[in-house]
Amino acid sequence: MTNLIIFILLGGLVGVDGYAVSPGILLLAHRLDALGDVTIRPWSAQYDVTQRIAALKPNDKVVLITRRNSIRFFIDCVKQCKAPELTNFR
Repeated sequence: MTNLIIFILLGGLVGVDGYAVSPGILLLAHRLDALGDVTIRPWSAQYDVTQRIAALKPNDKVVLITRRNSIRFFIDCVKQCKAPELTNFR
């Protein structure tokens, strides 16, 4: 069975009351919850998220929502953690 796992990494700006995020991203997370398992993490958890992605089953599908310039970092990290056959990133 294929599972859909959605990771949302919040931006790196932290204020006294928490992370500076758009309310829209939290609304998006709520709406995506109907499609799969949604995990919201701060940007500082990028290595933990990388390990979790690498540990998924081959048939699992991953959606990663993060800053635009961060995607290459995740692709490289997950490939190092997992195996060379992990190439189906879009």
